Amino acid sequence: MNIQSNSDAQSLASLISSDYAAMESSIAFSIGIGLNRSLRSRLRALAGASESQPIFVRHMQTSAWIEIDPKGSVAARRQKPEGLPSIDLGQAVTREPALGDAVTRHRRKRGPSEGRGS
Repeated sequence: MNIQSNSDAQSLASLISSDYAAMESSIAFSIGIGLNRSLRSRLRALAGASESQPIFVRHMQTSAWIEIDPKGSVAARRQKPEGLPSIDLGQAVTREPALGDAVTRHRRKRGPSEGRGS
């Protein structure tokens, strides 16, 4: 019985760790996009949004959306409001591979531990 409990605890810890990594990646991504005007502009164009509209970006095939306002502020949203411009990052990168290169370059510049206070 103790062996099963240990195995369950390890499985749970693995799931929590995986969820934490995905959450951290999404937060870093959204902050990075918010700070990078050219990436915001490309995503806005691909989503068919005007310069005065917020856009909603889905990252990492999750059900959550990242709202990016015209000034670059970002917020996580559980759902995308109907009728507002949106784009899935994976689809955007497929349509425009240079966008994926720009996102990758931006991630490398920031580094994996930036912003953790260590």
